[in-house]
Amino acid sequence: MILAVAFSAAAAQQPSVEPPPAETPAASWREEIVLHGFGSWAYGKSSNENIYLQADRDGNYRAAGFELNLSADINPRLRVVTQVGWSEGLEGSEQDLDYVFAEWKLSSRTRLRLGKVKMPFGIYGEVPEVGTLRPLLALPQVAYGPVGFLGNAYKGAGLAGSFEGRWKGQWDLYGGGTDLDEDVVAEAFLLGEPVGPEDAIENEITRDVLGGHLVLETPLQGLSVGGSLLTGTEAGGGAGRRRVVYGLQAEYAGEALTVRAEHMHENVHHDLGASGSYVEASYRLTPHWQVAAEVGRLRTSFFGIHPTGQEAHLTEHDEVTVGLSYWFDFNLVLKVNVQRVRGNAYAHPDAADLPAVIAAGALRPNTNVLLAGAQFTF
Repeated sequence: MILAVAFSAAAAQQPSVEPPPAETPAASWREEIVLHGFGSWAYGKSSNENIYLQADRDGNYRAAGFELNLSADINPRLRVVTQVGWSEGLEGSEQDLDYVFAEWKLSSRTRLRLGKVKMPFGIYGEVPEVGTLRPLLALPQVAYGPVGFLGNAYKGAGLAGSFEGRWKGQWDLYGGGTDLDEDVVAEAFLLGEPVGPEDAIENEITRDVLGGHLVLETPLQGLSVGGSLLTGTEAGGGAGRRRVVYGLQAEYAGEALTVRAEHMHENVHHDLGASGSYVEASYRLTPHWQVAAEVGRLRTSFFGIHPTGQEAHLTEHDEVTVGLSYWFDFNLVLKVNVQRVRGNAYAHPDAADLPAVIAAGALRPNTNVLLAGAQFTF
């Protein structure tokens, strides 16, 4: 809740519901354009041959990204929003259309959204690219990594609203389709279908999606709780390949201390199941210095597969991260993070090398990662 409000204040000023007085000429929509950008760069080094978060054994300086956000108030009731992103890493360069949608004000508290809409799921679902809204360089991977819980957007129609009272709230209901990028290296190996580096990340499409998100701001200042749910059918999965994902969240945001926690679970009928949970805490020592820590756990199971020995590590991911940040101001921050990873669901050798590494009994389940970089916003 606090996170969403902060982003809204910084990046999305809402137009008034009421039309301008008759004697005041309506402003041209060209005068109501708002432009924002979110950038990041990071150096990453892994302690072994396992690649994780663009970090490798030699040290990688290539991880960089930029998102450009544009919104236009066409008239007092219509607003159009789009965001495009560019990224560069070990796999090369990519360009994505994050979202593009029209928002029509039905009332002072309810909006209709049409198009490719930012994903109302969890704490960070609508702002995954905005590094200045989180204390660590990377999002908690047990919930927001390439596991398959949620994508960056849904394509279709949705309603978004809010309500006031002793318990304040924000809600979303939506339907359409979603797609997400999933790391399939571990799954493919366990199924006996190893993939090449170019196929390590697979785009999963879910159709006929119905979903909702509710966040409640409690009477206790700074404390909010919420939940998310979506269900749909995986494209290409055959009849009955139903996908169900839910998430629970809690957040406390004080002047110096912020604590966030989430649990997410996914089940795809006769395919896979996954559960991920994390707790993230940060504390402002001074207006410039901040310390942070995060602990997370993810477990994945695949239908009909019961791996043992080193292969069992391909279904596991545990992470412990500590970080130190220096904030020049709210729009620019330097971060240094040290992470201990146990398991190979995400931290594993290159896809082409994994079969040989496992055959040699050399898969390393523990990986230390150093990340250092900058994140900025305008």
